[in-house]
Amino acid sequence: MAYLVFNNNGSLLVRIPVGTFNTSTTSLTLIGRDVTNFGSIYNQNLITLLGNSANETNFPPRAPITGQLWWDKTYKKLKAYDTSYGAWLAVGAAIPSYSQPVGQEPGEFWYDSTNKNLNFIDNDGQYNTITSFPKSKFSGWKYPLTSIVDNTQPTALTQDITLLQHYGNTVGAISSQAFTVGAASTGNFSSYPSATVSLVKGLTIIGDAKVTGNISFGQLTSQYLSVSIDLDRVSPGSISSTATVATQNSTIINNVLKKMFPTTGNLYNENGLPIGSEARVFCTYSAGNPSPGYHVRRFSVNNSNQWEVYVTTATPSAVSVVNLVY
Repeated sequence: MAYLVFNNNGSLLVRIPVGTFNTSTTSLTLIGRDVTNFGSIYNQNLITLLGNSANETNFPPRAPITGQLWWDKTYKKLKAYDTSYGAWLAVGAAIPSYSQPVGQEPGEFWYDSTNKNLNFIDNDGQYNTITSFPKSKFSGWKYPLTSIVDNTQPTALTQDITLLQHYGNTVGAISSQAFTVGAASTGNFSSYPSATVSLVKGLTIIGDAKVTGNISFGQLTSQYLSVSIDLDRVSPGSISSTATVATQNSTIINNVLKKMFPTTGNLYNENGLPIGSEARVFCTYSAGNPSPGYHVRRFSVNNSNQWEVYVTTATPSAVSVVNLVY
């Protein structure tokens, strides 16, 4: 009677007639009933299984079945055969697919063949793209995936920058040089508060920045700062009964500047802004002295390492504001 051999799912794999053996259906030699001297064949099958059919890349196992393991001696990789792909897949490597795989566990990888992105699955079962962020230059990867161009005329130049993104929204950018983003790339900055996107050499924050601790400056020479601070309009008497609105505002601004831009010899004995550093602040007065309106107050670090107001430009023109406050 012939031997019937079944797959793991119960389907018939092969029928082996009496007195014969099969070498075409799988990578092993399947032995039929009443085969003489079968011990050599049996032992060879055991060696094949022990070594996971170890062989060079150009000589994979013949007639593989789904789930079969093979040790690729050339690249020193353990591979498993997947009938749906018709290929050997490296064990532990990303699953290449045009759609999200089913059944992956946290920490496993998926290579999105459509968008050419490498993704990993987190503890919440969500896929996170890890090839749309800055890469080490050592690895050979380069960012951005979408080129950023400037507004150079007549031909825009490509600029290498790093976009800082939060849930798909750009909240900042890092650039090695200052430039204005060209019209073809402004879509990367949809949350930018202006139609004209200008990036500084260094870090550009798109949105608000709130500091709950201290900002320290090290190895600085005399600096020139241009600052816009959002202040509540104060009325006479909120700080002292005799102080003018201008004095009260100056006191508030002074306190803010000391926190935002510490000077040398500050409370924490850190190297801060030196004597002669300047800051310009755009203010609004609603009543009192000086007269209501907009004013630009200039501060500098005095010989006592304190911020001190030294000039006020009352009701500056629009041109003056543009030139004074950036």
